[in-house]
This record gives sequence, C-alpha cells and structure tokens, in this order.
Amino acid sequence: MYISLNGTDWKLQGWLPYTYRFNSESGLDFKVPHFTEWINAEVPGSVHNDLIKAGMVEDPYYELNALKCEWVENKWWLYRKTFTLSNKYEGKIHKLVFKGVDYKSRFFLNGFKLGKHENMFTSAEFDITDVINYVDENVLEVICEGVPEDYPQMGYTSRSRHQKSRFGYSWDFCTRLVNVGIWQDVGIHVYDYYIMDDIHIMTDVVKGKGLIKVSGSVDKFKNSKALIEFKLLKDNHIVMEEISNIALIGNNSIFSAKFIVENPALWYPNRMGKQELYTLEMKLYANNLLQDEKVYDVGIRRLEYVKNVG
Repeated sequence: MYISLNGTDWKLQGWLPYTYRFNSESGLDFKVPHFTEWINAEVPGSVHNDLIKAGMVEDPYYELNALKCEWVENKWWLYRKTFTLSNKYEGKIHKLVFKGVDYKSRFFLNGFKLGKHENMFTSAEFDITDVINYVDENVLEVICEGVPEDYPQMGYTSRSRHQKSRFGYSWDFCTRLVNVGIWQDVGIHVYDYYIMDDIHIMTDVVKGKGLIKVSGSVDKFKNSKALIEFKLLKDNHIVMEEISNIALIGNNSIFSAKFIVENPALWYPNRMGKQELYTLEMKLYANNLLQDEKVYDVGIRRLEYVKNVG
C-alpha cells in the first residue's frame, strides 16, 4: 500500500540560517522567530515557485529579476504538512520516502527527528512505524538548509563536490537560479513484511520482437520465500504473465524477469510516430499476503548510436 503525501496542502516558512536547528535541537527555552509567515506550498515543487505564487518574488525569467531572487538560496526553508492515517494500517510497517529533496535537509515527524540527508538525486527513507499517530494528526516537517556554493559552467568540474544540478549556478542556456525544495514525490509505503525497491526497466527491439527486462530488489526483515507476479497489459488486455519465486536471504534479494513481445507496438519520438505504451503490473506475495504492488507505463523502443555517413 502506498499513501501519497504530494499535494498543494503543504505550508512553507522562511528562516534565517541555523535558527530552526537551534530551536529544535539546542534544548534551550529561548526560541528564535521565523522571518516569513506561512505561505501555501506545493510538493513536488520548489521554494522559488511557491514564493512567486505568494507574490514574494517577481518572475525571475523577466529582465533582471533573477538578481532579486538570490536571497532565497541563502535562507533556510521549512516545509510542513499535517495528515491523518486510518487505524486499519496499525501494526504494519511504515516507510516514509522522499524521492528527491534539494539539497541538504533534516526531517521531523511529530516532533521526533528522523534524520538528515544531503543529495539531490538519491531518496531519503525513514522507518516511521514507531512514530506515526493513528488517533491525532501527524505533523511532518522538512527543513531545507541553505544550498552550498558550487562551480557554474565556467568553473572547475573536477572541484565540484555536490550532488546537485550544476546548471542552476548559471549556464549559457539559463539564468542563475539555484533551486531549493522538495522536488520529487513524497509518500508512505505501508506493508506487512517486504517491499520491492530499486526497480529498473529496460526495453529493446531485437529482430522485430519487443524485449522488456525488469530487475529490482526486495527489502525484508527475515529469511523467507516469496513470489512476484508480473502482468504485461496493452489497452487493459493481458499480453503475458509470469511468476518468479525468490528466496529472501540477507539484507535484500535481487529479482529479474524478461518479456519477449511478438509484433510489439513501438514507442516513437514526437512527430515520428505514436507513443505506444504497455502497462507493467508487479505484485509481491509472501506468507500468503500481498506485500507490495507497483504499476509502470512502459514504452518499447530501440536506442543506438549510428555513425554519420562519410
């Protein structure tokens, strides 16, 4: 079961550097105030976009307005969301997943510090089973700290040390606008024992036949056996099915599956043909219970490098 926490019901508040960390972690009664009031925020999104909607900054892509936005990257930004959960999920494992937060952040749930994360491109994941509420509202907070300095286009690539989009520091095709915020999905995985992770899907066309390869891993808490049921559909009709038995041993177990599609409906780039899509459904069962399920849209196409003639 996956519970999305995306939406426009988030709130955003600005803080001077280190002040929110001081308030939440120093243990002192003295509190430093925020420097902006709460404004509406959208997740996935960015602080700049929310500030534009709130009328706090002007359109950075108009004339020299980007110069008026450079203060944003030098402040800390607090995201907050309140939500409730049904008690039907009580007793299950709850895994909170942020697929992308830009850049360095700390995470709190109901006043409890979950941890910290520093990387734009990797997910931040926390076991919140013992922290979640079923009776009262849950309060989720993410403090995005000031973004680090890094090299723009005319800088030393070998000296860049941050896993963050470098073009935001200025490039020949865009203005300087260093992003900060929760830029990918946020949600809670609720399950009994196991969950599928690190899913990778690759497609190809070989001798006129479509090829779909799926691989991933299963996180678990004890040694056991499980099976994954795969279904490939086109226009809600089943094209083929497969069941893979896997042994859950160690920290995580690897699985894979392969589909060969006769006369595939191919995905083409824009203006070269249709963007035909298949639906791939995956269900993980263990202990006679459905543990996890995922659905992906998959396009079958072949990519290759071809030398220019001559």
